[in-house]
Amino acid sequence: GAVRVSSDEQKVWCGDLGKSWVGRSPEGRLRVGRPRQREWVRQRNPVMALSPEDLPAQEEEVSVPDKGQEMHWCSAISSNASLTEALADVAAQALAAFPEGARPDLAILFVSTRYAMPRIGPLGRESLADAVPKLRTFIPGLRAVVGCTASGVVGMTSREVPREVEDKPAISLILASLPGVKVSPFHVLPDDIPDGDAGPAAWANILGSSVQTSDRPALLLFADPSFAMKGELARFVQGMDFLYPGTVKLGGVASATGPSRGHLFCTRPRDVLMQTASSMYDSGVVGVALSGDIEIEPIVAYGCRALGPLFEIRKVQGNLITEVEVSGHSAGVYSGAGALKHVFERSEPFERSLIQSGVVLGVAQDEFKDKLEDEDFVVRQIISMDEKTGGLNVAVGLRPGQRIRFLVRDRETAEQRLDLQLQRFKRTQLSAVLRGSVNPPVAALMFACEGRGVGLFRQPDHDSSSLHQFASVPVTGFFSSGEIGPANDKRLIPTLLHMFTTVFALIKRRPRVPNSFPRQRISDEDETN
Repeated sequence: GAVRVSSDEQKVWCGDLGKSWVGRSPEGRLRVGRPRQREWVRQRNPVMALSPEDLPAQEEEVSVPDKGQEMHWCSAISSNASLTEALADVAAQALAAFPEGARPDLAILFVSTRYAMPRIGPLGRESLADAVPKLRTFIPGLRAVVGCTASGVVGMTSREVPREVEDKPAISLILASLPGVKVSPFHVLPDDIPDGDAGPAAWANILGSSVQTSDRPALLLFADPSFAMKGELARFVQGMDFLYPGTVKLGGVASATGPSRGHLFCTRPRDVLMQTASSMYDSGVVGVALSGDIEIEPIVAYGCRALGPLFEIRKVQGNLITEVEVSGHSAGVYSGAGALKHVFERSEPFERSLIQSGVVLGVAQDEFKDKLEDEDFVVRQIISMDEKTGGLNVAVGLRPGQRIRFLVRDRETAEQRLDLQLQRFKRTQLSAVLRGSVNPPVAALMFACEGRGVGLFRQPDHDSSSLHQFASVPVTGFFSSGEIGPANDKRLIPTLLHMFTTVFALIKRRPRVPNSFPRQRISDEDETN
C-alpha cells in the first residue's frame, strides 16, 4: 500500500505501510512514526506517493515551509465563442479561486488564433489586440501580463481538472500572487541582441534596467515564429545562458491555426499607464523574469524514437547535408538522402509507415559521449531533399563531425518518455521529503508541441492529465511550434529549441532550511490519537 493523497481534502491516508505513517507534530512539522492502526493525517502540501521501503526506519521529523505569506496560482480555461466573454469567464474563474486579500501580481495568457479567423454570424472576426486591454478591464490593477497566441491552449476547468482545447476558440489564463518575488516583464527585438563576441556588459540590460545580473532570475519565454526560424531565438537563449548560467529558461514559440500568424503579449511599463494599450507584438521574444522567493523545476519529455544507425556528417554546404558515414564504419558512406533511403529499406513495415508520416533529424548535443540515448539528441526539421546533390536541407546549420540519427514521432515512445520523466520527478520529491525539505510544486506551466495532443495520443488531455496524476496543481499552457528548455532535466544549459517535445515548468517556493529540534519519542497515545 502507498500513501494516497486526496487533493480535495488535502489529507494523506496512511494505509498498510509496513507499520509506518506520516503525520504532523504540534510544531507543524511532518513526522514519520509507527502507529497501531490506519489513520487520517492532515498535510498542508501533498507529498508524492510513498512505498514502505522509501520511508525512514526510525521516527523522523521534517520541516515545512513557513506559512507566512503564501504564493497562489489560479488557472482557468474557457471555450466561449466570443473573445470578450471568454476573457470575462477566465478572469472570473481565476479571481474566484483567489483567497481573500490576495491580489494577482502576474497573469500568463494564451489565446487561440481561432478568434481572429473569419466566421459566419454576428460575432465575426475579433481583434486579438483587444485581449490584454479587456483582461485588464476585468482584473483592475493588473500590471504584468505576458503570453502569446496558440493553435491550442491548456487550463483548469471548474472541476479542477486540466483540459486541452486544440484548433477551437479558447483562452487559458493563470493568475499568480507572488509575495517575495520580483516580477519583470520584458520584450526583446532582433536588433536588441548583441553580437556573438559581445561581453557580459552588452547583455546586462537586454531585459530592462529592472533586471539585475545579481537577481539570477528564472525566465519564462514566448517567441515569435520568425524570430525562432531565423536563428535569433537561439542567439538570445545562448546569451541568457552566458549571463545566467545557473537558472532555467523555459517557454515556447507562438503558434497559429490556418493562415493566422502568431502574436505575443507583454505589458511594458508604458502600457500600464494606458488602459487601452494593446500590449501585442509581432516580432522578437517576450517573457517575464522571476527572482526572489521562487524556484522553477523543468521536466523535458521527448516524443520521438530513433531508427537506423548513428551517422557522422562528413560534408555540408550551409544547411545542406551532402555526405555522411555510418559512425565508426568509414566504408558506409552515403549522401544525406541516401542515408535516409538506407534506413527506410532496413526498417520494419510499421517503422516505414512512421517514416512516411514524417521523419526528422536528431542531432547529438554531446560530441564526446560514447553511448548516446534518445534524450541526447535535439530534434531538427528536415525541410527538403536536394535532387541535384542528394543532400538533406535541414532547418539549422550543421558542421562536419557532428553525429546524427533519423527520428520519427511515435505514440508509444512519447508515452514512455513522459512517464519516465514523471517517475523521476516523483523520486526526486520523495528524496527531498526524506531529507527534511518539503517543497512540492504549487503550479505548472505546460509547453507542448503541436504535433502531440490528440493527433499523436488519440485521446484528449494526455500530457496535462499525466502530470496532474503526479502533482495535483493548477496547470496552464499552450501547444507551440517549438519548445524552449534545457537539453534534459539533469543539465540546465544549454537551453535549446525542441520539437515534438513537452516541457513542464514546475513552480515552487525556494526551499527552506530544515528546522533543527530535539527528537521526541512518539508515545502509544500519539499513535492512536
